[in-house]
Amino acid sequence: MTDQEFSVWWNKLCAKLRLGAKIQHWSVTEGLKVDSFVVRHIAANYIQIEGPKDRIYQRTISAYDFRQVLIDWHGYRVGRVSRKTIDAASKHSTYVIGMIHWMETATSPSSTH
Repeated sequence: MTDQEFSVWWNKLCAKLRLGAKIQHWSVTEGLKVDSFVVRHIAANYIQIEGPKDRIYQRTISAYDFRQVLIDWHGYRVGRVSRKTIDAASKHSTYVIGMIHWMETATSPSSTH
């Protein structure tokens, strides 16, 4: 992924996300999960999220984290790249994966989002 390709992707993600958007966790092996998080802030180079109220946590996830996961995203989606490899690319991989998957499904032609 070139710098320009990532910049276009990042801008699309930031434009599509809304404050308060609820994003479900997702994995290639388990699909959508019950747990979710909420988008709290969108900036030029990071997104801040918050976890459920019963165990509140906040994370600030840089654009760099997304780019690192996107490098192996296709391989992860088709089972050629392990989750361990994705986890090594970002300490926020759980949330990055959820948002990348959300972005894919939110922009797919069959999506009703």
